[in-house]
Amino acid sequence: MNTKIISFVDNPDFWEISIKGRQITRCCLDYALTIDLWDLDDSLTVKFENPFKLISANKNYEVNPQNPKSIEPMLQLLFEEVLTLKISKSGKLEMSFVNGSYLWTDPHEEYEAWELNSSKGLKFVCMPGGEVAIWESDKKT
Repeated sequence: MNTKIISFVDNPDFWEISIKGRQITRCCLDYALTIDLWDLDDSLTVKFENPFKLISANKNYEVNPQNPKSIEPMLQLLFEEVLTLKISKSGKLEMSFVNGSYLWTDPHEEYEAWELNSSKGLKFVCMPGGEVAIWESDKKT
């Protein structure tokens, strides 16, 4: 289990979120697909409100949170370790996993496509059209 507070590095074209070593510990479905990467020190929730692409076990999937049957491939990622989580400055969110799986979602022109929240207050939201809003935690732990 990772014992580090979630932070990010601001690169010229993307932000890299420091979650290496964390695992997907829960998938939750309502009108969005929410995944949790739980940790004692700082947990992360990623909420997908837009369809996204997943490559897993050399197969391509389109996962649509509003089509429950399409989320089955995401269940294969439960307890898988995340390798990287990157957010492009144009609103694309990408996650790669130690097992070789990879997922990504693009921004939506009219709706918030995704959001990312840490339990210590860090928040990223993909606004309509791809602008990314960021709230940094003011908690020092």
